[in-house]
Amino acid sequence: GLEGDLAKIFPYFRRKLLKSGKRLSPDDYEHLMEDITPEEWQNHLRAKKSTTPGRSTVSVDMVRCTPDAIFDLIRRLTQIPLRTGHTFTAWLWLLLRAVPKEVGTTLVDRLRPLMMLEVLRKTYGGILIRRFNLVWERLEALEENHHAFIPGSALDDSALITTLTIEDAVAFCKPICMASMDLRRAYDTGER
Repeated sequence: GLEGDLAKIFPYFRRKLLKSGKRLSPDDYEHLMEDITPEEWQNHLRAKKSTTPGRSTVSVDMVRCTPDAIFDLIRRLTQIPLRTGHTFTAWLWLLLRAVPKEVGTTLVDRLRPLMMLEVLRKTYGGILIRRFNLVWERLEALEENHHAFIPGSALDDSALITTLTIEDAVAFCKPICMASMDLRRAYDTGER
């Protein structure tokens, strides 16, 4: 099948994501849906940059400035989706704003879409992603070439390696076979 064909081409593919060769199991993710602790909540919001608010117009700074009792109440309310599996209707909304890539341009192809999501939705998502990252770090689950959603890594390295590999193949007349997958809008709305 496809996996066998890829294993012949890419030796690392046999390892199934984990460098150790072990497969991930549901037990590895057991704790992910536990309540968000006050420490997780505070640490995430302290580290978060102030971003454009969503439809409610509630900003990160507004949440940070609330009195301690309200701050904790917001944290506890944000756990409702964790406990029930149901998302707040307000979290389903997003605003799309076209931001010029160049100052003063009005050309549609020179505009960048900016997704404005609810701050509490982004905070909730960011905490869950952080939990996933901790599991993957503990299990050494990701290969070095996995860059998405990993703190401190960027896709710039992958682009540079790809460019240099192509330049080397062209300069020295080496045969080259490359594949790339574009996940459309994969990083437009996710918390990083």
